[in-house]
This record gives sequence, structure tokens and C-alpha cells, in this order.
Amino acid sequence: FIRDFVNYGASPRATQALVMGAKAAALLAGRNTVGIDDIIFVAPPVLRHRIQLGYRAAADRLDANAIVKRVLSETVV
Repeated sequence: FIRDFVNYGASPRATQALVMGAKAAALLAGRNTVGIDDIIFVAPPVLRHRIQLGYRAAADRLDANAIVKRVLSETVV
């Protein structure tokens, strides 16, 4: 799926932003630890502008949000 629709994926800095965003989400929810729900919550806004979609994604009218959502739904926790 990724090879078909994504030309360039997220960088290591995206991982750092994902972790920091998840920490912030947990803190705002009143928790001291990050859970998978925090990562899933911040993943779309963190990752959507850090991936470069290929021609096939445009042809199938998929945007970055749809790609990130599908990746999250297919990720085993």
C-alpha cells in the first residue's frame, strides 16, 4: 500500500514530533504516561504534511489524511 501511494515517508524528525505531541496530549488529559491512543490522536496532524504522495494517490483521490488513517488502521498494536 505505501509503496503504491507514497513517494517519500516521514523523517526521524517526524518521529520526534509524534513523541512530543503524544506527551503533550497525555499531559493535557491529566496523565503522566503516553498511551497508544495519544499517538493515534496526534499522528494525523503530525504526519499529514510530512509525507509526499505519489501520482497514484492523486489519481485515486487520496489525500495524506486518508493515507495516515489507513496506516493507523492496519497497524497492529
